[in-house]
Amino acid sequence: MSLTAAVTSAYRQLVRRPFLPLLAAGTLALGIGASSSLFSVVDAVLLRPLPYSEPDRLTIVWGVTRADGNLSNQVSATDIHDLRAKNKTLEEVASLASWRPVLDVQGEAPERITGLRVSDGFFNILRAKPQLGRLLLAKDQEPDQDVVVLSDALWRRRFGAEPNILGQRVSLNGRSHLVVGVLGPEFEALPAGFAPRDPEVYRPVSEPFDETQRSARHLRAVARVARDSSIANAAAEVTAISQGFAKEHPNANGGYELRLVHLAEDLAAPLRKPFALLLGGVALLFAVASANVAQLLLARAAGRRREWSIRAALGASRGRLVRELLAESLLVSLVGGAVGALLGAFGSRAIAAIGAAWIPSTTQIVFDARSIAFAFFAALFAAIAAGLGPALGASRTSAIDRLGSGVRTVTEAPEGSRLHNLLIAAEMAMAIVLLVGAALLGRSVLALARVDLGFSPQSISTVDVQLPPALYPEDADLLRFFDALEARMREVPGVRSVGLTSVLPLSDNFDGRGLEVEGKPETDGQGPSADLYVATPGYLETLRIPLLRGRGLAPTDRESTPKVALVGETMAAQLWAGENALGQRIRLSSRDEWREVVGVVRDVHQYGLDVAPPMQFYLPLAQMPSSYLTLTVAAENQAALASLPANIRREVRALDPRLALAESTTLEE
Repeated sequence: MSLTAAVTSAYRQLVRRPFLPLLAAGTLALGIGASSSLFSVVDAVLLRPLPYSEPDRLTIVWGVTRADGNLSNQVSATDIHDLRAKNKTLEEVASLASWRPVLDVQGEAPERITGLRVSDGFFNILRAKPQLGRLLLAKDQEPDQDVVVLSDALWRRRFGAEPNILGQRVSLNGRSHLVVGVLGPEFEALPAGFAPRDPEVYRPVSEPFDETQRSARHLRAVARVARDSSIANAAAEVTAISQGFAKEHPNANGGYELRLVHLAEDLAAPLRKPFALLLGGVALLFAVASANVAQLLLARAAGRRREWSIRAALGASRGRLVRELLAESLLVSLVGGAVGALLGAFGSRAIAAIGAAWIPSTTQIVFDARSIAFAFFAALFAAIAAGLGPALGASRTSAIDRLGSGVRTVTEAPEGSRLHNLLIAAEMAMAIVLLVGAALLGRSVLALARVDLGFSPQSISTVDVQLPPALYPEDADLLRFFDALEARMREVPGVRSVGLTSVLPLSDNFDGRGLEVEGKPETDGQGPSADLYVATPGYLETLRIPLLRGRGLAPTDRESTPKVALVGETMAAQLWAGENALGQRIRLSSRDEWREVVGVVRDVHQYGLDVAPPMQFYLPLAQMPSSYLTLTVAAENQAALASLPANIRREVRALDPRLALAESTTLEE
């Protein structure tokens, strides 16, 4: 019997009695859909090379602080400048920092866009080429060099792809910037998570890199390893150079090192373990689906036992029967594979949309030919695995035995019984493993749900507010605007409380600061480090962050009054163990004033529910002015919460129509 004849015969048999085949195909489609969608994610995040020229030589330079075990700290412009000068294994190293300027084009509404501040070697590292003009040069790093490079997307979207854009000036944060170049459309930005997603404008870092700025660590760094070196050699050299910095500058670099790591490895490392667990779970799910299909095919074979007996008595060989049964299994599996591929395509899109906020490489997820091929081979494997056993079992006994027992089911025969029992045992074992895994996962989720966040996120709307330095050059101007904004928002119907903060809990932002503690000697030439939150008095009330001892921030804590601070409970316990934290004094540097601790508040989770809160402290906005803050507004009910975004936008525009706001979101989101 030829393959074509076997397939044709199998098709006729399936169409004649389609219920069990369709049920088997549906079962298999679920397993293949889950497997192929996860494969598309793993392929994009872990298997595919990054979309850059020679991506195997792209690296990240992180700071390492031994005191808290932080392996992914930020770096200073001074450290990167010295590393750039002293290394022999890196082709180039560059610093970068996020930037969210307000673009003001005449005749159009202001718009907040995503930008990046970079040093001059950045574009060389990524092998970028301009389609118009030039990219950033070393001379652009001088202070007050207000030049920018536009992305192709921004050039087309806001400037109509105007060819004479070079030499024109654009207003960013109320300050005029000269356009010197436009990137080509093929330029690939750094992966989201390490840098802002798809920056639309680039300007120089242009920060001083003298000794006074060595500990000002608020930048990140990317590097390209030289062709005649390796990442291992470059990493060893970077560590050795940074250890030299610690000896030369113990006050600023004591207990601090630089670490070089491959870019792809740094992005993938946090995902390998969870993806391995997911792959294991999906593999078991696929195996259970295949076993279920085998059971269904075995049940279908029971109804055709007498037919096979007659065909065998008429001379049909065992091989011919096996081929026909395998052809039926193959057709069922291909149908299941086709439907599974469709499910996988939808599943991969859903994963990309849901995971975009915390998995940087989800933007590369595509259900392409590789994913379709995976679904096809999964279907082929299932056809063989699910169909071969029933086919061999059904065709094993002699024709006389089959005729003599035509009223008995296949599973009543010894051979069918053994296969049936084996499949049941395998399914039970795999199901138990999946159930245990699901129970452990559920227990973990419940444990995370019981974690005390340190704050209440319910019914709170948030929006970032940035005041351009050109429009608000003095600290007094900033404070007047923010005081007025809080006052106006408190008058909005349905608002419970209003506050401003420099950093939201559980956000991507943080502001780690080195501290001096009065009466506490430094260790290894370096004082403790803690997370800083600049806030207004209403912020703690808005987020319901409990005050444990002392008092909170007060409206009377102004620029002219004694400097004060609040500390988190962890900071109080670690810095003043066995002592009363109230009345103790801290400062940010020798140039800063001493600030008295007037209150102790509950710690808030900043880096995840499964990560213990670090040391934290709060300073009044009036005593530490900032131009970039997040407005938090607590609503009395859901109806008021729904109307807050429009109310916030209205009040901001009433105060200054030149400002552009980011999209409002709730703290729960």
